[in-house]
Amino acid sequence: MKQQTTILCTTLAMVLLSCSKSNNNPDPHPVPSVVYVAGQELNSAGKSVAKYWKDGVAQNITDGVYDANITKIEVSGSDVYVSGWEQNAAGKTVAKIWKNGTATNLTSGVNNASANSISLNGTDVYAGGYETDPVTGKYKAVYWKNGNAFYLTDGTVEAYCRDIKSVGTDMYVCGYIKSGSDKYIAFYWKNNIFYTLSTGTTTDAIAISILVSGTDVYVCGYETNASNVYVAKIWKNGVATTLTDGTYPAYARDILVSGTDVYVCGYGKNAAGKNVAKLWKNGTAQDLSDGTLNTYAYGLSLAGNDVYVCGHQEYGAGTYKSGYWKNNAANWLTGNNGSATAAAMVLK
Repeated sequence: MKQQTTILCTTLAMVLLSCSKSNNNPDPHPVPSVVYVAGQELNSAGKSVAKYWKDGVAQNITDGVYDANITKIEVSGSDVYVSGWEQNAAGKTVAKIWKNGTATNLTSGVNNASANSISLNGTDVYAGGYETDPVTGKYKAVYWKNGNAFYLTDGTVEAYCRDIKSVGTDMYVCGYIKSGSDKYIAFYWKNNIFYTLSTGTTTDAIAISILVSGTDVYVCGYETNASNVYVAKIWKNGVATTLTDGTYPAYARDILVSGTDVYVCGYGKNAAGKNVAKLWKNGTAQDLSDGTLNTYAYGLSLAGNDVYVCGHQEYGAGTYKSGYWKNNAANWLTGNNGSATAAAMVLK
């Protein structure tokens, strides 16, 4: 596979030690005819099968011989694209894109890698993720354009790309990277210009999802407070807003904007130690589960006045059923038999 390497800085580690700093979502959001939810489900052999559900009907992407997972899903016309990874015979994870079930390997399988996100722009297909550096053993942040790799870091420090959006002629990537203080710095890149969202001196910060709305850049994720508890956060044009008070750990996983409304989904622990799936609208939290079972929200979609959130709920020790909430009402795609999780969704 043709690969091209781009190192944005002479050494990104020096930048970090000295730094002190999609698609658009048109309004109104169209009402969908099809609901796609992507994730994985264990087969009878205990292998993780990458799959998506189209209006509740499961579509297997992998054959279940090796573990695999889907991280994001996009649909263009009749074509369904998913990003993720699959293990090979040597036990290495291979970063992949599947189009209508046909895989394209983004990495050779020599080093562990994952494609964590996908973005479509015309005929171009972008994916963002990470790959282990063969010399240092650290993960390098990378994105792929039509299968060609562009490394955003050089393996000197550990770095991850978690989301990518190609909007017009601009390319946006978010993720996190180790600082000289051994803390994670949340960041985003726009057209190869690096922006930090945290200092990396005393806290760990993780950027998970990025969104462009007009001239505004939104990133969601989480950052530790003085008590080392993760706080769910939004950064708008680099300015942070906290969604939780830091009493219990909380994590923001996906973000969308409609007009003046900002929606975020994620999850956080309650006083009983259970994770509760959550939806925040303009900073106000709504619980999607009653707090008796561990429940997680990972992906978010909007359609007209309807809000969809995908995720999964634990029904036994380490076993989950996957599904989505529409306006806070649960729609489970799998039952209390086996185990399945949902990572992303899209409406068409």
